Amino acid sequence: MLSTSFDSSFRLSNETSEQLSPPSGFAFTPQGQLVLADDFNHRIQIYENDQLVKSFGEKGKENGQFHYPKGIAVDEDGNIYVADSWNHRIQKFDSQGNHQQTFGSYGEVKGQLNEPYDVMVEDSGNILVVERYNHRLQWFSPDGKSLGWIGQRGTVLEEHLAYFY
Repeated sequence: MLSTSFDSSFRLSNETSEQLSPPSGFAFTPQGQLVLADDFNHRIQIYENDQLVKSFGEKGKENGQFHYPKGIAVDEDGNIYVADSWNHRIQKFDSQGNHQQTFGSYGEVKGQLNEPYDVMVEDSGNILVVERYNHRLQWFSPDGKSLGWIGQRGTVLEEHLAYFY
């Protein structure tokens, strides 16, 4: 019989650096590498041809650390954007995992985030963030300034869903 033990986060306590627990978001780089958000391990994994080539991040609240990373996006230059969910922010990294920028903080006013769940980079360079608990999609400029949002708390049947604030 296989012996399995779990840590306080209900992860396998004997995981290797390549095991995911669980993957929560993915994107591809312009070079075809797979970038994964490794949710409960609080890190980002980069794979090339089924091989782990880079891993960065750990649990925490400083730049380069994560608290349940969710969505991932990669821009045309290979920069990686991470929805750092429980830290209520977006972090940007270069293709090697070096921290470049952080924007957002906990809250519900313009520029603040409440559990960002996914992120996308538009062709224009603007960044679209899906917020779980503010129930909205918020746009940011490439330098991290809020450009507005659609949606608000309530049901999807409310007329305000398509109103741009």
